[in-house]
Amino acid sequence: MSVRLHVLSDFSAWAGLREEWKSLALKCPTATPFQTPEWLLTWWEFFGSGELLVFAFREEGRLVGLAPLFILPWNGRRQVTLIGSGLSDYLDFLFVPGRAPECLAQLFAYLHEIRSSWDLCDWQDLPVDSVLLKSAAVDAIPHVWTTDSACSRLSLPPCDTIFEQSLPHGLRRNLRRYTQHLERCGPLRWIVNRQGSSESISALLRFHRERRLDHSEAPFSDQTGDFVETVCARFAAAGKLRVFELHCGDCLAAGIVAFAMKRRAYGYLTAFNSEYERFSPGALLLRRAISRSIDEGLTCFDFLRGDESYKFNFGAEHSANFRLTAFQNYATITSTPLARRA
Repeated sequence: MSVRLHVLSDFSAWAGLREEWKSLALKCPTATPFQTPEWLLTWWEFFGSGELLVFAFREEGRLVGLAPLFILPWNGRRQVTLIGSGLSDYLDFLFVPGRAPECLAQLFAYLHEIRSSWDLCDWQDLPVDSVLLKSAAVDAIPHVWTTDSACSRLSLPPCDTIFEQSLPHGLRRNLRRYTQHLERCGPLRWIVNRQGSSESISALLRFHRERRLDHSEAPFSDQTGDFVETVCARFAAAGKLRVFELHCGDCLAAGIVAFAMKRRAYGYLTAFNSEYERFSPGALLLRRAISRSIDEGLTCFDFLRGDESYKFNFGAEHSANFRLTAFQNYATITSTPLARRA
């Protein structure tokens, strides 16, 4: 029986797929936390606007594919955008193995049919293993591929001893020294919080905001902070949240908000108390977070977007996200400026 396409424009209908969607994400080998209902439904509740355009694919009644999009006016054009754009480090579609070619062929055929209702498709932060990068179905409409953001990820060995031996001697020495110096300020406690207390997450968001302001960078908005707190609560309920915390005495010195899925950890937010900056609490906690991830049996610590040098000091490897921009016709390819974010 062939795959059938269902186009959803109603949020309640899309949210009604939640349980099937979770099952689909488990079957999709490239799924990340950013393609789950906990993340994308929450994103839409906080930031959604325009017209929903969610593609659901069924075979013999089973959900075998999902492509959440929306259409919104942007820079004078009607743009088809991936739901989650901006705050999501990886965006992609979900397909049961072997079903992507047929599903994508129907998706692009449909977009071609309704091309009078949109001017531009701008799909950002597609990971290196995205099904779209391997699909010939994209050729159904005029398009260009560009490199988007730098990313990095760390493969984890089966035991922490092997990882410790792989670290540069200078880094191991510095971590020992910083630990000893920090211990003089108070007893250290290392915590893995799977419930994500609102107090800790609020403190980390405050640390993050203060540091960005100190560096004249735009901080998270209050709305984005509320989104992070809400999505953490939902990931905690699903067993996907890991908040690594370093406490010095009674004070929270640093924290890493991470999500765990398919034996991989995704480090989404790292922040530290500026009072302890001279002790490099972020690096100390990262070392402990990697150790705990190995103990949990995870095989990868994904640093997500950004190419900060500290990630490569710990052995991360370079990766990249890609951007697919599609058009109604070839004439618009050279005349359309590409904005960074929707």
